[in-house]
Amino acid sequence: MELLRRNLRRLTGYDSRIYRFCSGLLDFLYVVSQEGLKTWNLLRSLQSGATVQDNVGVVCLKKLDHPMRLRPGTEDVRTVLDTVVRQEYG
Repeated sequence: MELLRRNLRRLTGYDSRIYRFCSGLLDFLYVVSQEGLKTWNLLRSLQSGATVQDNVGVVCLKKLDHPMRLRPGTEDVRTVLDTVVRQEYG
């Protein structure tokens, strides 16, 4: 899926409407397939700056031994998507 993302970004540009839509769709597929729809909804809520009544900003991911506390409305969600879910590091 990353190859598709890279090729689309190269062809359309990072700021294009089609790339942003497809990139968001791929993020959705990654998270839902690996973590479930509940986690996707929580991440989207935190990314938009909203807080959740219980466990404000606490996200449990299957790939991590311990829960993470994410700051609503910051780049924390994007960082978790890139490094933990998509495993873009090293």
